[in-house]
Amino acid sequence: MVRFPFIHKNAVRYSQIDFLKIMKIIRVLGLMTLICYTSVILFTWIYTNLDGKVYFLAGEPILSVKYFEWALGFTGIFVALDCLFKEIGITYSN
Repeated sequence: MVRFPFIHKNAVRYSQIDFLKIMKIIRVLGLMTLICYTSVILFTWIYTNLDGKVYFLAGEPILSVKYFEWALGFTGIFVALDCLFKEIGITYSN
């Protein structure tokens, strides 16, 4: 807890800013943003490839590379979800 002086007309009071709580909120929002953007980009890429279009200009000449990148994208989303669950305190049992 960090205290900063807050000047009041009658006396000096202190406002308390909890930086750990603020950083936790920023981490949660950052993880949510990461999950949303990664999901949108990955599913747009998958949809356009399955529809026969090329999402990126270079395209993917080798199908195994494309599917491996999709698997890495899903892995990244699940890892970010796991970090988010740990950050907000959600536990899940097997």
